[in-house]
Amino acid sequence: MTVLTVCFLMTAPTSAAPPTISRLQPMSIQPGSTTSVTVTGTNLAQLSDVWKNTPGDWKIAAQPEGNGTKADSVVVDLTTSPEAKPGIFGFRVATPEGVSKPNLMMIDNLPVVSATGQNTNFENAQSVPFPTAVEGLCPAVARHYYKINVTEARRIAVEVYARRLGSLLDPIIYLYDASGRTLSYADDSPGLQRDCQLEFNLPAAGDYVVEIRDIAYKGGATYPYHVRIGDFPLVHTAYPIQLAEGSESTVTLLGQIPDNDTTVTVTPEAGSAFYLTTPDYANGTSFLPVATTTYPVLNETEPNQDAETANPLASESGYVFNGRLDEFRDVDQFKFNAKANQWYQVQAVSEKYGSPADLVVSMYEPSGSKLKEVDDTAGLESRFFQKTADAGEYRIEVRDLNRKGGANYTYSVLVEPVQTGFTLTAEETVLNIPQTGTAAITVKAERYGWNEAIEIAAVDLPAGYTSHRTIMGPGRNEVVLTISGSGETETGKIIPLKIVGKVKSGETELVETATVSSAWKLHLNNMTTLTDQFTESLVLGAEPALPYRVRFEPAEIVLGPNLSATVKVIAERNEGFTEEIALALTPAADKNGLPANVTADVKPIVKDQTEAIVTITGTEKAGLGEFTIAIQSTLKKDKLTFTQPLPGLNLIFESALTATAILEKTEARKTEVVPVKLTIKRNPALTGEVTYTMTNLPEGYTVPSGTIAADASEAVVELTVPETAVPVDLSKLTFTIEAKQGEKVFKAETAPFTLKVIE
Repeated sequence: MTVLTVCFLMTAPTSAAPPTISRLQPMSIQPGSTTSVTVTGTNLAQLSDVWKNTPGDWKIAAQPEGNGTKADSVVVDLTTSPEAKPGIFGFRVATPEGVSKPNLMMIDNLPVVSATGQNTNFENAQSVPFPTAVEGLCPAVARHYYKINVTEARRIAVEVYARRLGSLLDPIIYLYDASGRTLSYADDSPGLQRDCQLEFNLPAAGDYVVEIRDIAYKGGATYPYHVRIGDFPLVHTAYPIQLAEGSESTVTLLGQIPDNDTTVTVTPEAGSAFYLTTPDYANGTSFLPVATTTYPVLNETEPNQDAETANPLASESGYVFNGRLDEFRDVDQFKFNAKANQWYQVQAVSEKYGSPADLVVSMYEPSGSKLKEVDDTAGLESRFFQKTADAGEYRIEVRDLNRKGGANYTYSVLVEPVQTGFTLTAEETVLNIPQTGTAAITVKAERYGWNEAIEIAAVDLPAGYTSHRTIMGPGRNEVVLTISGSGETETGKIIPLKIVGKVKSGETELVETATVSSAWKLHLNNMTTLTDQFTESLVLGAEPALPYRVRFEPAEIVLGPNLSATVKVIAERNEGFTEEIALALTPAADKNGLPANVTADVKPIVKDQTEAIVTITGTEKAGLGEFTIAIQSTLKKDKLTFTQPLPGLNLIFESALTATAILEKTEARKTEVVPVKLTIKRNPALTGEVTYTMTNLPEGYTVPSGTIAADASEAVVELTVPETAVPVDLSKLTFTIEAKQGEKVFKAETAPFTLKVIE
């Protein structure tokens, strides 16, 4: 299995760019309501589409006057159904200039108010209802204060959503009485990505003040927050965290939960992840993410800390086991019977579902020796692929990196037998393609057991889009996929995009879909966890055409070791755009932009011209196979810069020469002449005549050497049996062929053939 990582190459001109979202206000909407959300950012005029992965309608709000015409903000009315469940969802917008990258929002059953911005000291604390949710931007070197009033002694719960919504804020909460005396504070609640929760029993009726600030006093436009204040359960994880799809499961809620009402029963529907809502309490509910699986599910049974007590996993097709590291230095083990020479995927999750466990997962052979140990894997927590050598009983061990433990240190691990192949990940969230132009995606691979070529493609594209043939060559871990638009592509729409990798092994075709979780996390200020609902959330949009188009002609060239081939780059310019078009490999040659032992001579399309020549050369050690490379173009006019990639160029590396020899007959007598048909195949990059010579011929037998002209590919050669020949099988007869090009000499041999000499 191969992990493919996808990075996008910018294609938008500086004169017209896709929209961006810097802030959503509010960041939450309530079930069964219509909420006016102010979207702040750039290039937002003429908003034409909204995407959110939660049910509900949207429209551009009627107010304020002129709404929808401003570039820096637009107000959108979002409507949700009464059945909508609390949770976090993605949000993006489109205009005729393209599609934005995503932001996160939430559905919250608490009403929301906005910070006034004047509440930066205790005396000016902003009065808010109890219960409520409050949203604001945390200022730098400052704090926000909120005043609540309660009519009796009671419990208070305060929870900050910041990092979990992609904010840079590292929040800390303080709770004061009316005199300013500190009653409690909270920072970095375990499992909440540095967000925090506070629970306190207020001693009497009266006013109380909640303070929120960044732990390092940072702040600004990228430091928004959503604070929930009331009397509700404070939860952050559950046990178990993966549930069998379609089966009733009892889930234990973990956190600060009133009256110890800690269990819920749920029958999850199909889907990889969903938000579980806590039971109603005094002022509402909370929610937390859990996952579903189609595999059999086992919940651990203690003790299971060693080989003797390891819990057995019975299924041969894959299994999920849930566990909990209950105490300091706890270790859990599970055992399963594995076949010989079988690949297994082992994938552990904890942090993305609110657990503070930083997992280390190990695999042990039947002999007891450690076969593999993995901590975090490229943002995927602990995951690895391992091939077994012998059949027998293998063990999986799970522990915390720092040997921590506790009731909330929950985890889940998938153990699955897999074919030799690949998985795919993509490191962007949106691709904007110019009408009549091209956009590019860099795809990176982590291979296991499969070193042959992988075909990468965007599939299920609507009319007007073309995914160009793209091959990640043998042994390569990186390739650039290109997609072009046309005059038929409709701007202003958000379109789902699916990238797959395909290989064929025997009669089996393996197809894997790219995931984009890492790209979402990177865009959302390197947030550490994201639930599986965003795993494949990749979209495309159309943006206006650029003032030039570029392409290769032909789109594919054949060459080989010690050979060169040329390809034209052809530009079509709009009137007035005559400037030089710079061309550059992307990524650069020293950044894996070319296959090993291959060079490229790339020159620009000079001013007023429409063509340039690119020369690709393979060294003596260049590998055979098909590979795709990409070249980026740049045109600068006045103060504007336009960039776009060319559709991918496919390089097919073949041997310089191959030959076959076929006898007209396989038996001959003394003095007989046997015709031999010699057929050669030249690499298209190799020209000129080819000489041939018979080798391994016994004494007395004759075959004349000769030449095959540059414009020919066949010769009929006569093999003469001498009068002195005796009956014998002449085996290992071959022809050696040779060609010269410049100072290079190319040689090849035919496969051995046999002539039987008879009486």
